[in-house]
Amino acid sequence: MVFQTDSNLVLFSGNADKVTPSNVNALGSNGFTQLWTANTAGLAGTNLVMQIDGNLCILNNVDVQVWCAGTNGTAGAGTYA
Repeated sequence: MVFQTDSNLVLFSGNADKVTPSNVNALGSNGFTQLWTANTAGLAGTNLVMQIDGNLCILNNVDVQVWCAGTNGTAGAGTYA
């Protein structure tokens, strides 16, 4: 899964070792297959965070949610290391 510099969160299939900062926005044309996208390109997201309630969110530069996965409140959810 890649949080691209255009603010889009994308899940690709392929070799993750080949992902670099210079090709992260062009993975679809570099032999990777896009499996899923949050469709958040252009929404000015700057941070991808897993909130304490288990919700995966993209926040803008003032910590306002621009997209969330809707996984908050899921049994067993949270942040683990």
